[in-house]
Amino acid sequence: MNASMKGPVRDDDSEQNALLHVGRALVRIRSLSQKAQREPESVDEILRGIETLADAAHNIPQLLATMGQNDWASQETLANEVTMCEAALLAR
Repeated sequence: MNASMKGPVRDDDSEQNALLHVGRALVRIRSLSQKAQREPESVDEILRGIETLADAAHNIPQLLATMGQNDWASQETLANEVTMCEAALLAR
């Protein structure tokens, strides 16, 4: 098989790490939504946290599904998206 016939170069460790971050973001979103029900006076702040987490994590599944198929879906973009997700998870 020549190089042009090979699939995209994949980094299984970084992809697994990215999926773990998406899972953590979803768990945090679930937790925040439960908190909003208990603390309705804090709902605006909680919704901002949910928005930040969702915004940080939403591109990762598409990146993984299309890795190497276009200029956007690259290991570099994945690393940037994971960094944004990490920052959102650290924000309290």
